[in-house]
Amino acid sequence: TRRADLEAGAVDEWRLPADRLHRRRAAQAEATRDAERALDRAFAVLGGAAAALPLPAPQPGEVLLAYHPLPHGWVGFASDGRTVAVHRFDLPAGVSARPEELAAHLLGPFQARIERARRLRILPYGVLRSVDFHALPFRGDVLLATLPVAYGLDLGLATDPRPAAWRQALVVANPSQDLPAALREADAVAAALRRGQPAMTRRLLRGQEASAGEVGRSLAAADLFHYAGHGVFSGSGGWESVLPLAAGTRLTLGDLLALPRVPRQVVLSGCDTGKSGAEAPIEGLGLAHAFLLAGSREVIAATRPVGDRAALGLFAELYRRWSPSADLATLLRDAQLAWRRQDPGGDWASFRLFEP
Repeated sequence: TRRADLEAGAVDEWRLPADRLHRRRAAQAEATRDAERALDRAFAVLGGAAAALPLPAPQPGEVLLAYHPLPHGWVGFASDGRTVAVHRFDLPAGVSARPEELAAHLLGPFQARIERARRLRILPYGVLRSVDFHALPFRGDVLLATLPVAYGLDLGLATDPRPAAWRQALVVANPSQDLPAALREADAVAAALRRGQPAMTRRLLRGQEASAGEVGRSLAAADLFHYAGHGVFSGSGGWESVLPLAAGTRLTLGDLLALPRVPRQVVLSGCDTGKSGAEAPIEGLGLAHAFLLAGSREVIAATRPVGDRAALGLFAELYRRWSPSADLATLLRDAQLAWRRQDPGGDWASFRLFEP
């Protein structure tokens, strides 16, 4: 692609004298903007091509919680696939209210349904996107201690049928070369996959091996993608967010949406990879959301900055019991609760499981 050619040319910039380097970078910056504007125009043309589908019904044993503002106050819905409960409430000023107060409004009216469920899917809206529902108080503990929690986006997309076999895992580690714990994390993930899934091909791209071109090509063949590195949330509504990769290259949201195929499961172990724009009038688009929009079925990502050492422990625990048939929401729940027991003051709630 045009931008891939530009980024490939940037690898040898260190050879140029300062004046030529300045001129080349200015020309490359303008050419990159042209390429990205062309991609934006292409997506604008294609954006309305597919008709949205209805929101998927709750799975057996699952309860769906959805919230939406009204002209005055808010309304919450709880559906188990057979019946729907409705509750109107006034949201406390700011979502920084005491967790107990938020839980009383958001979870309390639906407590009986939640207690009967085996799994919870949450559709937040507006300011509620920033609320860690899974960390709210519930039955003397946090909600996650009662059942696994996933966050839905209501994308209204058809599920892409895939073969049952899981053939390849792609693990990208520390492409910026400044997160040593990310290297250990990736090694732990690859080792766990080697033990648990010997028939699954594992591709590990470390440091300078993880260029945008190499990662983009490998993503199309992968069923599982684990990224351990930085995440950058940027632009109005998150539209300029990127995964930084080797030699100054990056994967943009446009790159992800243009992939011919994306992994069915994605783990983004980087800061802000699950963040979306709070200022957007509709659901903002971040890195996790782009993968789901492109066709991934499940994405684990962080909604805020997270330390690489903390992520190392979380994902070593998660992959210890990972298998293609395992429920990812349950694995994440168990790993987060283990992190919470080991480090009660740590930000164990920073990661979420997102679904379409």
